[in-house]
Amino acid sequence: MAALVGTLGALLRMVVLCLWLHIPYPVRGLSTDGQVLLVFKASMQDVDGVLENWNAADATPCSWNGVTCDQSSSVVELNFHNANLTGPVPAILCQLPKLSKLNVSWNYLVGTIPTGFLECAALELLDLSYNLIVDVLPVDIWELPSLLVLNLSYNNFSGHIPESYGKFPKLTHLDLSANLLEGSIPSHIGNVSTLVLFEAHMNTFNSSLPVELGNLKHLEVLGLSWCLLQGNIPASLGETNLTALYLEDNSLAGSIPPELGKLKRLVVLDLSNNSLTGGIPRELMFLPNLRELQLYQNKLSGQIPAEFGNLTSLVEIDLSENQLVGPIPESVSFLTSLELIHFHTNSLNGSIPTGIGSLPGLYDLKLFNNLLTGQIPARLGEPSRLQTLDVSSNSLVGLIPRGLCTGGALDTLILFDNELSGDIPEDLGSCPSLQRIRLQNNKLNGSVPVGLWSYPLVKHVDLSNNELDGDITFEKVTTSMLEALYVNNNLFSGSFPTQVGSLANLIILIASNNNFHGELPKELGDLNFLTKLELANNDLTGPIPTSLSQCERLSTLNLSGNQLVGEIPSVLGSLPALNVLDLSHNKLSGPVPPELGELHLSDYNFSYNNLSGVLPEPFAESPLESSFDGNPALCLSSAGCGGSRVKKSTSSAGVAWVVIGTFGAALTILLVGACLFWRKYRTAYQYWNNKDPDLTWSLTSFQKVSFTEEEVMESLDEDNVLGSGGSGKVYKVTLSDGQAVAVKKLWTSPKGEARHDNGFKAEVETLGKIRHRNIVKLLCCCTNQKSNLLVYEYMPNGSVGDILHSPKTSSILDWPTRYKIAVGAAEGLAYLHHDCVPHIVHRDVKSNNILLDLNFEAHVADFGLAKLLEVTPEKLESMSAVAGSFGYIAPEYGYTLKVTEKSDTYSFGVVLLELVTGRKPLEPEFGDGDIVKWVTKKIETKAGALEVLDGKIRASAQEDMMLVLKVGLLCTNYSPSHRPTMRDVVQMLMEACPKTQGVKYKKESAPTKFSPSQQPSAHSALFASTACKWDGRI
Repeated sequence: MAALVGTLGALLRMVVLCLWLHIPYPVRGLSTDGQVLLVFKASMQDVDGVLENWNAADATPCSWNGVTCDQSSSVVELNFHNANLTGPVPAILCQLPKLSKLNVSWNYLVGTIPTGFLECAALELLDLSYNLIVDVLPVDIWELPSLLVLNLSYNNFSGHIPESYGKFPKLTHLDLSANLLEGSIPSHIGNVSTLVLFEAHMNTFNSSLPVELGNLKHLEVLGLSWCLLQGNIPASLGETNLTALYLEDNSLAGSIPPELGKLKRLVVLDLSNNSLTGGIPRELMFLPNLRELQLYQNKLSGQIPAEFGNLTSLVEIDLSENQLVGPIPESVSFLTSLELIHFHTNSLNGSIPTGIGSLPGLYDLKLFNNLLTGQIPARLGEPSRLQTLDVSSNSLVGLIPRGLCTGGALDTLILFDNELSGDIPEDLGSCPSLQRIRLQNNKLNGSVPVGLWSYPLVKHVDLSNNELDGDITFEKVTTSMLEALYVNNNLFSGSFPTQVGSLANLIILIASNNNFHGELPKELGDLNFLTKLELANNDLTGPIPTSLSQCERLSTLNLSGNQLVGEIPSVLGSLPALNVLDLSHNKLSGPVPPELGELHLSDYNFSYNNLSGVLPEPFAESPLESSFDGNPALCLSSAGCGGSRVKKSTSSAGVAWVVIGTFGAALTILLVGACLFWRKYRTAYQYWNNKDPDLTWSLTSFQKVSFTEEEVMESLDEDNVLGSGGSGKVYKVTLSDGQAVAVKKLWTSPKGEARHDNGFKAEVETLGKIRHRNIVKLLCCCTNQKSNLLVYEYMPNGSVGDILHSPKTSSILDWPTRYKIAVGAAEGLAYLHHDCVPHIVHRDVKSNNILLDLNFEAHVADFGLAKLLEVTPEKLESMSAVAGSFGYIAPEYGYTLKVTEKSDTYSFGVVLLELVTGRKPLEPEFGDGDIVKWVTKKIETKAGALEVLDGKIRASAQEDMMLVLKVGLLCTNYSPSHRPTMRDVVQMLMEACPKTQGVKYKKESAPTKFSPSQQPSAHSALFASTACKWDGRI
């Protein structure tokens, strides 16, 4: 028996040994920390292969990517910044007992923060910024005993900042920026005595700053910009140790506390874009370390303190867009470190201090929109690498200084609306860095240096309204970025250069009112991006080039007042975007091509030529007044032309019958015409003749208008209808001065009554006060008891939806144009949501409510109209007026019946998906779904993600389009709380700036705000380290 037991024991040991030998070596040798990391790896999608070298065969993980160990091979630091990882927030990592630093920023972490993070007892730094975490802020995270740095910025945290955040025992850095936080900043934050940095930019606190922040004696950085903060700036902040104070873009009021002058270590002070009043405290002039002073866009008054020269460390100063008066202090000339001076849009007077021209580091000087006199400093640009000079809209005299481009960096020169004289300096013709030059509305004379518009970087040249002469030549042009050229109202002569065809990116060419002669060059047809061509009132001869038909984006063509001959090319009728056509006062002959009648022209003029034949039917039906005068052989209809003329007869009876027949026909025509006239103009007749006070029109103006209500009424007929929608019918009205406006007649109730209560008037007045470059201007409102009319500025290029989804015009919208539309529309909506008082919810955001001006700049239309259509909540007949349009309606509306700012965000996200895909919100291919579900399904694979991009433009902009696609998907998140605000959307779109050419945005380095938890490395594509910033001065 013993032998048997021994034998079985030996056999059992052999089995165990064999089993042990078959266990994979990694489990036998890899440390516990390494095994924890492998579990983390298994929970992540690692599309870039960052974790590929995590080898289970290693003894320790210390050589793995992103892993740092101490001398005992224990993991102490993990850095997965910008690793493109996707997965849940990794609480498993808290099983690493010595982990002190965890950086998982700039990834795609989703879900919530698990309670397991409280097990990270040794954790000193936790950076989860720039992810997709959806949660409330973790209440108990203050219990981590060693935590020094907590960065939760750029996620989707919502709710309030917990009061428990005043209990952190050691915390030095807290960053909660760019989330969905609301409520107030708890006063308990003032109890975290160790705090060095506190940032919570881009949230919606909508409260005042707690005075308890002054208790933070070690606080060096306070960043609370874009937070809707109200009230005053606490004087107690002067008791801190601040080196940087960021409170820009809020609604702070009151005066700037003089106590801020105690912050002797202050380097950056940014209080811009608030409602601060009073003067600039003299105490601020004694901050020895101050490098940046940003006080622009407030309501500051008084003079710039004379002690400005004491700020010897100052590098940037921006006092623009205030109400400052008086002279620019001479002491500014002593600040030798100054690189940027922005004093524009105030009421400063006197001369520009001469010493400014000698500042060695000055690269940006903007003094426009003031009352400055005297001359531009003669040495400006000589000792420095001057990049931007804008002193426009003043009363400056004298010459343009020589030497502005001595440093070889000048890219922007804006001097318009002054009284400058003399010639344009020759050295500007040898300044290859130039990109924009605007010298219009001065008294300049002489010829223009060739290089001014011939260098490859120049984009915008405006020399209009001067006395410049000589030829225009583009001899040096090889590759050109020129987009806009204005030389109208000068004395230029010679033939128009054939080299114009080499300006491949030209969008606008205006050269009217000069002395150009010769034929129009056929090379104009090579300008594929041209939208506006005006060469009126010259001495041009020859035929109109048929090559112009190649300019598919052309919306305005004005060749009037020349000596052009030949027939009007019928191929002009193939221009899909043509909106304005003026060929008047030439020597053109032949018929008006019927193809032109197929265009949607808002304005046209063929008068005073030698045109003949029958006018095409669309023109004959509704010709603009005087548009065909001066063409004696041109007939409005075939009845009065050619062989239909009656021959002379010697028969008296024949004559009699002719007279009788003519009289009868005339009488019939008169009666029919009277009926038609009555039908067409009865609105005007009723206006002039009604005795019913209910039909008396009242005009309320919100802008300066030069028309009356009767002018508007006279054109409200079916011939002028542009379209109709959920809110009413839209008419195009051409006024007596040639100006076009859009008139929306709001739908009435089923009883034929219009809403005209006090609430309606107040809401319309609120809409009329809105002023933003990306919102259609409401000019006035015409009302009576039966109807309400809203009169808007007219947008000649129609809607984004019409152009994008038409096979004939979709090619007009390349990616740079679509991106510009996206940013412009987003900025308009952000203004309605965040900057209007009261805030306005659009309620019907869609591509057909985003209109385009002549330069394809986006303007949001129909904002707030759904609200206006509500007679009362009880009488509301159709909820669609409030909810929006099919395909754009946010999913939560189905169960809440409420529309919020986040509903607008969802609808705008659909618009972004339209721009990226070229698809409509609802298409048969989507089945029972919509564009959101279709895109969401497609992007599950990389091939599918590329497939959703619009194939017409994808090849040249694939990466850029993907960035905007991501923003669109964030906007269309099913949960409203997880969608970004429109302000966040603008920021994300700015950070998705195209690399492609032709967009009027420029990349600038994002302002650096110190945060030790952010390590320098390449950021993810969606949130690039450079931001696209709109340059408002084109």
